[in-house]
Amino acid sequence: MKKNILLAGLCVLFFGSAMAQNNVGIGTTTPNASAALDVTSTNQGMLVTRMTKAQRDLIGLPGTPPSGLLIYQTDNTPGFYFYNGAWINLSATDNLGNNTATTNLAMGGNSITAANNVTATGTATLGGNAYPTTTGTNGQALTTNGAGALSWASASGGSGASLQLSVTKTAALTLANGSSLVFPELIPFESTNTGTLTGGNTWTSSNTFTATTAGLYMIDVQLISSNIETNSSQPIVMIDMNGTGNSGSSFYAAGIAHNVAVQLPHQGRSQLQKIIFMTAGEFFSIRAISGNTTRAAILNTNGSCNLRVVKLN
Repeated sequence: MKKNILLAGLCVLFFGSAMAQNNVGIGTTTPNASAALDVTSTNQGMLVTRMTKAQRDLIGLPGTPPSGLLIYQTDNTPGFYFYNGAWINLSATDNLGNNTATTNLAMGGNSITAANNVTATGTATLGGNAYPTTTGTNGQALTTNGAGALSWASASGGSGASLQLSVTKTAALTLANGSSLVFPELIPFESTNTGTLTGGNTWTSSNTFTATTAGLYMIDVQLISSNIETNSSQPIVMIDMNGTGNSGSSFYAAGIAHNVAVQLPHQGRSQLQKIIFMTAGEFFSIRAISGNTTRAAILNTNGSCNLRVVKLN
């Protein structure tokens, strides 16, 4: 009986003292004035209530738990949970992918490592440079305006020259007799292109080159015929720009004929080389006609009839 009276007195003394100072210290007689409860220990931790998810979901019913309530959930993704209108797993909040940033992410001098990719929908800025967020076309390179803004553009400079087209004629073709009344014939080059088309440039139907990327282009074409001393003539080659035919924008070459057997198989020759600035969408094809009004020109199929296109910038 005396022990019970003594215990009751100690409880009254403890709680009376706690109420008088408005905060409680466990393990300390001088709790921090900013803390309602100050737990101090060098070899023990503080253990919060532990329960299952089903037990957690019963807290506060039929109402809701108070915001800030903290528990440790023992099953179904165990971890510390606090209530803030919904139960939030504190152990998952360190995953940036579970959150939407409301301010800039400062790395504090640390690196981003093991990232598969970094995607930006607006301007992607790195090291003071603003990068485009869209992909360029084949053959393009990043260029700068000198003030940190980068964009896609065609490669330029001496190292930007590229062989776009290299084809030969492999099928026999006889050009009509030369005449001012006959428009030069379209010449197909049947071999596979051994150049590399870049920037979206195209070679279609074995006879039409179209520039999708504007720039300087060198066009080099050679047509050769043989046996002109008996049944053939030299060809006259033409670069037909944009299908305009006999206009100021097209180009003609001269033909050379050698009526001697030692020139076989390259007796009749016509070669034309032009450097042309082509804008996006412009195109050309090769045409030719016999340089003789009484004899046709029979084109060789041994690779001597060829066409090359080099993009210079």
